[in-house]
Amino acid sequence: MENQSKAQSIENTLKLLTDTFPSCFTTSGEAKPLKIGIFQDLAERFADNETVSKTQLRVALRRYTSGWRYLECVKEGVERVDLDGASAGVVSLEHAEHAAVQVTESKQRAAERRKQRLAEKSAEKKAKAAKVAKSIPKRGTKPKSSSPKTKAPELKDVSIDALSVDQSVVMTLGTRPVKGIITDIGKDEVQVRLSTGMVLKVQPTHLKVEK
Repeated sequence: MENQSKAQSIENTLKLLTDTFPSCFTTSGEAKPLKIGIFQDLAERFADNETVSKTQLRVALRRYTSGWRYLECVKEGVERVDLDGASAGVVSLEHAEHAAVQVTESKQRAAERRKQRLAEKSAEKKAKAAKVAKSIPKRGTKPKSSSPKTKAPELKDVSIDALSVDQSVVMTLGTRPVKGIITDIGKDEVQVRLSTGMVLKVQPTHLKVEK
């Protein structure tokens, strides 16, 4: 809350400066390099103004002159201005180089802060995703049956002479073996009642019995 009040105070002071000295302070467009020692001029102009203190003026001036827009206008040979916008000397090479270093370092710090914020957001997002994933129960696998698989019986061919009525056989006439019971035996054919209830006459070559 205190930081918000302080920031608001600085913004109010900056607005006071831009409203009072529009030829010197600007909030948009290209800024102008300020006269060296302009703080003393500000202190004198606001000496009788009880709404703003020297400290507020100093902080607001520091904020204004440390911004990228202002630092980028401080180039060698560019004319400086006083509070009324009148010429007040030019920017020296030393001051121009100092401003260039300041803006470069400031942008680097801003990039590092932005990178750090992105990393923190990414880490926070991953942590939330991991928390959600952890809260979801894992789907269990089906338990394996403990009972051994039933081994299919081995079958063997059989001649018609070895068959008898009511004997269990397996018919292999179709695509899959079907169990049945012999109900009648002819000379060349055997009548079988299948497990499905169907009764068929087949050649003995289509019948098998378990070994």
